[in-house]
Amino acid sequence: MRLLNYAMMSALFLAGCATMPTDNSDFKTIGETVIEANTLFTSDFLSELSTSESGNIFVSPLSLSTAMGMLEAGAAGETKSEINRVFRYPKTDIHAALGGLREAASRTVAPGPYDESDPQITSIANSVWTDKSMQLKPEYLRILDEGYGLAPEPLDFANSADKSRETINDWVESQTNDKIQDLLKKSNVTPITRVVLVNTIYMMSHWQDVFYEGKTKPVPFYIDGGDADTRDLMHQTQDYQRLKVKGGEALKIPYANKTSMIVIRPKGKRGLESVNAMMTQSTLREVLETIDQVPYVRTDLALPKFKLKARYELNEPLQNMGLNTIFTDAADFSNMSDEGGLRVSNIIQQVFLDVNEKGTEAAAATAATIVAVSARLNPPKPEPFIVDRPFIMLIRDDVTGSIMFAGRITNPS
Repeated sequence: MRLLNYAMMSALFLAGCATMPTDNSDFKTIGETVIEANTLFTSDFLSELSTSESGNIFVSPLSLSTAMGMLEAGAAGETKSEINRVFRYPKTDIHAALGGLREAASRTVAPGPYDESDPQITSIANSVWTDKSMQLKPEYLRILDEGYGLAPEPLDFANSADKSRETINDWVESQTNDKIQDLLKKSNVTPITRVVLVNTIYMMSHWQDVFYEGKTKPVPFYIDGGDADTRDLMHQTQDYQRLKVKGGEALKIPYANKTSMIVIRPKGKRGLESVNAMMTQSTLREVLETIDQVPYVRTDLALPKFKLKARYELNEPLQNMGLNTIFTDAADFSNMSDEGGLRVSNIIQQVFLDVNEKGTEAAAATAATIVAVSARLNPPKPEPFIVDRPFIMLIRDDVTGSIMFAGRITNPS
């Protein structure tokens, strides 16, 4: 049995603020259905993780979907069909659409008033690393080139597995501003590794309206719907777009690089019960399709300041969602190579998030291993939007509409 490591690593680095959504009509011509798939998969993914995770959830749906798109290109038969069903890929050319998304979302914006001398950056990059003896099919190589903008780079997994692993990890670190380190562990890359595929997402920006640190203060936060615990909440009075939805309300906080954080806060303080009830496809679709069109409301916003790190073993959640064949001897990756006997052994995602007064910094890395056996005059009185209970958080690229990161935050600390 030979081993194929498929490392789907996506990292997002945020420190800032998005402008109002720009016209993404150019991208819509090739990627609208992929964005719809991204939205549907995000809801499915969060809902599935919520059944086993009682605490914070923070993941990168776009990272996983992009990496699995590269895997789908090499799959055939029922293996390909399962990937398409679980990740909601459209029947059109998903690889061209994902390539269009990568180009549309990658941008550099000149430094703003709060970012000192740093530009605002969003970038998506891919890489494929193969054992020097591995032969990939010409059509698969064409898809990697045209859809994902890459050509495979050879490594000597057979004789220098650990050195090869370090080379890949170094590349990931360089693409994620060192926020994702040692993503591939020694057990992930062995002498029978055949291919490692990598996707990274990197973003750095500030809030469009930076929070004043002097206004950050401890506030009761109702973690489980019962007794409150004290957490630091940042305060800002500003005009925000707000949308009432079934069971709660959503608010959009723009960053400076054409991205935004969308916070969905449930009514009441019933903890997981109320926030989980809002993680539905209908709610997420309503928010994403409507929030850019609703009027601005003068708001007294209170948002938690927090950091989190997490690592997810995703085999079981994805199997529960219907992705089964890729983990078995029946896996079919014949569109990738004539070399048979390959299957996925594990899929892992590692994440980092830091939300503070200046902006947001976040990173995610996803790895799958295949084996063979992301001032007005007289203003009205501000309406409060106090995030003092578990909430849903989406980090969206406003140019393409894709959800780069998504989470259910139950205990910000």
